[in-house]
Amino acid sequence: MTDIKEDAELTSILKKPAFVGQEAVWKCAYAHYRKACGDPWILSPAVFSVNLVKEQLALYDNRKNGGPITRIRQTVGILCCPMCGSPTIGTLDHYLPRDEFPEFSVLPCNLVPACGLCNSGAKGKTFKGTAPPERFLHPYFETTTEKEIWQILVQPPYAAATFLPTASPTVPSVMLAAVQFHLANVFGPAFHTQMATYWSTMADEIREHVDDLGFTYDQAWAFAQKTSDRSFAVNGWRSALIRGIITDPAARAYVDGLAAKPKSP
Repeated sequence: MTDIKEDAELTSILKKPAFVGQEAVWKCAYAHYRKACGDPWILSPAVFSVNLVKEQLALYDNRKNGGPITRIRQTVGILCCPMCGSPTIGTLDHYLPRDEFPEFSVLPCNLVPACGLCNSGAKGKTFKGTAPPERFLHPYFETTTEKEIWQILVQPPYAAATFLPTASPTVPSVMLAAVQFHLANVFGPAFHTQMATYWSTMADEIREHVDDLGFTYDQAWAFAQKTSDRSFAVNGWRSALIRGIITDPAARAYVDGLAAKPKSP
């Protein structure tokens, strides 16, 4: 939604009797959000009365099934959750939480199509760290997220592996602190469960590429990375795991060793 349409939608909201007289401060807050690209280190909550805040908080609940918000929730072409990389979406996450910033409860550029994990509170009430620039990456304003920003390091023992999200070496130094904060705070328990599932199937996938397609192991891994990036997005969970395995000789050797064995009946 364009800035003009966002402001037009706000103008419609301001016609409600409870919001009379709030146009200047509310429109200023919207403009400031866009100028700051949603950065919580730049933005401060606007000051409204207690009763007005209650009305603002109710806006999303009253409008969440309406046309504009439904269209954001059902955005076409998203391969993974823009916040955490989960392979599922279907709900919306407030980039800046509405409890802290009620004036942005229905601001379209503060509403991100997301998975249920992000929307249900894997991040909790956290929206920034202890010092700038520690914050979550904003899917609408961060050009960094258009390329790979992370990979998953597999921690031994590999038979009962654990998984460590880490920034990719290609992340610009100016963005590193934000990316590290994002990765440290965006994932819930379901992430680690899904990683264990992906990890347990990697040897079978590589074996199939080698046996059925005649690939070398190097070719099999390159093919796995390419198809995952295309189907699940470059910053999706599965792509980040494959990238982490490829760059870790010990983890890759473990999977290749399993793939060299005949598949169990």
